[in-house]
Amino acid sequence: MATNPQRPLPPRSHLPSMEPVAEQTPDEVQVQRAPVWLWLALIAAATALLILIEISPAPPPPREPKAATKPQVSLSPDQVQIAEPHMTVAPIGSAMYIDAILVNNNSTSLTGVQLRADFEGADGQIIASQLRFVAGVVGSSNENSIRNLVDAPVRPNQARRVRIYFDNIPQGWNQQTPGLSVINVTGTP
Repeated sequence: MATNPQRPLPPRSHLPSMEPVAEQTPDEVQVQRAPVWLWLALIAAATALLILIEISPAPPPPREPKAATKPQVSLSPDQVQIAEPHMTVAPIGSAMYIDAILVNNNSTSLTGVQLRADFEGADGQIIASQLRFVAGVVGSSNENSIRNLVDAPVRPNQARRVRIYFDNIPQGWNQQTPGLSVINVTGTP
């Protein structure tokens, strides 16, 4: 362990003396002025700050709080039908989607539909099944907007275009539209 060697203290010539200072008269007091460059720098900084405040975007308007969400209820899958399925397979990879018409025969709006797709092999036997959720199609052109059914529910007795996405299509699939079965339906009262 090292110890601090004893050294003599340096002379205190750089410290002010403790002797009383004679009072100065107002004529003898000199005020030190700040250099001109300091004032120019201060004015330039204030101007830059004002310009930044002026050109900065306004804060966004306050948002209204979201209304309380309605409770979700389970509905009978028998009251929902999938009609006119049209399959589009991706040119590369193992993905596809199916456009279809979703018919809501329930008395409440649909906010979620889950399907089971049964993929068949060349011999007609089911080789794989996948569970997928349905997304609503809003619009009628090729530039359709796909939205979650929670955001765009299907009203009672309404038919709506929907899209079902599939990825990881099973090997050995016969390239025919898979069998679609509605297995789970949720809605709002």
